[in-house]
Amino acid sequence: MSLNYEQIGYDKNLNRNSTDSTTGIGSSDGGGLGMTDYGTNPATGSSSDSSSGVNSSFDLPDGAIVGDSLEDLWIASFIKSKNYKPKTQGFLLDGIAGYIECMKLYVGTGGIIGGSLSIPDETSDNSFHVDVNGNTWWGANVADGYLSADAYILNTGVGMLRAGTVGGWTLGTNTLSGTGVTISSAGDAYLAIGTTPPTGVSTGTGIFINKTGLFGLSANTQNFKIDATNGYITAIAGTVGGWTLSSNLLKSASSGARIELNQDSNRISVFDAVNEKVVMGYLNGLPKNDGTGNWGAGNYGFWARSGDKLSIDGDGEYTSGDWIIQNDAAYLVKDASDNTIIRLGTDTGEKGLFIYNTSGAQLAKYISDEIYIGDTVDFLQYTTTNGLQVGKIDVGSTGRILGGQTDFNTGTGFYVGVSGGEYKFSIGEGSSGNNYLTWDGDYLRIKGNLDLTSIFNNISYTVANLPIPPTSEGFNSPTAYEY
Repeated sequence: MSLNYEQIGYDKNLNRNSTDSTTGIGSSDGGGLGMTDYGTNPATGSSSDSSSGVNSSFDLPDGAIVGDSLEDLWIASFIKSKNYKPKTQGFLLDGIAGYIECMKLYVGTGGIIGGSLSIPDETSDNSFHVDVNGNTWWGANVADGYLSADAYILNTGVGMLRAGTVGGWTLGTNTLSGTGVTISSAGDAYLAIGTTPPTGVSTGTGIFINKTGLFGLSANTQNFKIDATNGYITAIAGTVGGWTLSSNLLKSASSGARIELNQDSNRISVFDAVNEKVVMGYLNGLPKNDGTGNWGAGNYGFWARSGDKLSIDGDGEYTSGDWIIQNDAAYLVKDASDNTIIRLGTDTGEKGLFIYNTSGAQLAKYISDEIYIGDTVDFLQYTTTNGLQVGKIDVGSTGRILGGQTDFNTGTGFYVGVSGGEYKFSIGEGSSGNNYLTWDGDYLRIKGNLDLTSIFNNISYTVANLPIPPTSEGFNSPTAYEY
């Protein structure tokens, strides 16, 4: 006896009836085709719980095909397994909708070719999808698309992961972080390095780099900065070419003899092992050498500690402005033996220019109302009160004093000094003229007209050789005499 599906309790859509009229097997029967069927027919959307008319789960009804092969099988509705439960167990092949449902699918080397793919469905926010163009995304539904997904890989090769781990690096929404390193794409993108990487240009400890520059941080303090906008480098500690950096100092050595550039005091200082010895810049707080206190905040220039000396070895040039030497200070010029030979400044209470010999004796001075050259015996002095005074003039063995004349009795004028190895004197028109007075070392000669405007008292000398006998009181001629 062969039975069709309707005879064993199924309708044309393979839904079981509640009780089979032919076999009398109901849905509560325990085995074979009479076991309970769960779920919904995907083709019709209807559900049933019906029984077949076989005796056990191993029985086959009449008409069942066993051990034969089928060719060109046409399905008018669907085929499903006896244990099929929608999306839970068994399988279903829906010939009308073209729908296949199974718990596990193996595809060989031929692969799967088709349209889109969604796991577990198209509407869940945590589902996986491949669209018809091959774009793939995770963590978003089909309607929202890949831009809302937690991760995606497009057919262009562009990919994105919002979180996870890649090669030991942890992905965040906009960060990539590893042990002691954070790379962020949020806002001003940055790279941060540290035990706990810093989060801003002044926040944290470590290295922070963004478009504004590179920052070295310690407990929210910028110890080091390279400014990308202007190229400035700022550091408050460290060493550069052997120079030690601190918050406001640049030192050639941490202690001992050294040079310091002091940003806070605005000066350059030279130190020995104990004290600040020489300063160029602002002098605020330094003791004045005259003992009258300290220099103020507005004073600047050069300073040397009392008792120290500044040495300048080489040429110097000063353009525009004045050298100002005040109080008892002086500018000294010394010879190779350290003897002061010129002093410009103060000497024994007088201010001016002073010249000395190597023994320290003053040879000359120029002060506000006097020029003095020599000692108390041999001197040349000019004062605004007395004019020019001369203590003694010694021309020596070769010297001379002249005016107009170029040598003894040569030219019009006068000559006093050595000529031809002898001391001589001449005044007048010279040997080529008619009026002169000379002393040649042997004779005193007068040539020319002698015009006396007062009485010539000749009591003490002889006049017998004069051309005209004189009176007892002198020459009485109103004109000069030639002799």
